[in-house]
Amino acid sequence: MLLRALAQHLGADVTVAGTNAGLHVVAWLRGLPHRTGRALVAHAAALGVGVYPVTPYYETPPATLGLLLGYGALPVRSIATGIARLADAVRQTRR
Repeated sequence: MLLRALAQHLGADVTVAGTNAGLHVVAWLRGLPHRTGRALVAHAAALGVGVYPVTPYYETPPATLGLLLGYGALPVRSIATGIARLADAVRQTRR
């Protein structure tokens, strides 16, 4: 469901890594530099979605914004709704 929702709402603007890792994936957002992470996290939080930038895990920040998305404890319906809201937050951040 998570991968389908990301494809549906963010399409070519997202690349997902770590799909074999278990309860989290990293969503790399094309066209958003890492410095926009704080704004995106704030926009997402205002919409009721908690996401975390991967920047703190890097000594030198990556050029593209990456978000750690946890999904292990969420019902399927919440995942779909959350990704739709995340896509709205991405659009707000791009403005």
